[in-house]
Amino acid sequence: MPGSASLAIQARGATLRYMFRSAYTHAMGRSRTSRPIMRVLDVLGRRWALRALWELRHGALTFRALRAACDDISPSSLNQRLAELRAFGVVVLGDDGYCLTPAGIRLSRIMLDLYHWAEDQTGESKTGKTGKTGKTGKTGKT
Repeated sequence: MPGSASLAIQARGATLRYMFRSAYTHAMGRSRTSRPIMRVLDVLGRRWALRALWELRHGALTFRALRAACDDISPSSLNQRLAELRAFGVVVLGDDGYCLTPAGIRLSRIMLDLYHWAEDQTGESKTGKTGKTGKTGKTGKT
C-alpha cells in the first residue's frame, strides 16, 4: 500500500503485521478513484466533515466549542473528522483552537457560494420563507 509502513511483531511464535498509513494517505486512502474532485468529495462527504468546516468559517474554536457547535457530536467522531481535515490541509490546530488554513478559507468561500446557490434554488432565505410565486417557479426577487 503506497504511503504506508508496516511493523511486524513476533508474539508467541506468530507474526502480527500492522499497517500504518500517514494521516494524508488515511484521509485520502478510502477513495477508489484517481480523479481529484472525487477524492475531495469522498473526504468532504464523510459524516460531520462539512459541518465542522462550516462552524470554523468565522474563526478558531476549541475542541469543546466546536463539538457544541456541531450539536454535541461524539468526541471520537469529531477527533476522526478533524484528523482527516488536518491531513487534507484545510484545518490546523493553533494556539486558539482549530481553525481553517488558507486552503480551508478558500474552501469555505466555495461552501458559502454553495449555500447561496441552495437558497436561490429552493427559494428559501435564512428565515425559511419561500420566494417562489405561482406555478412558474420564478422568484419574487427583483
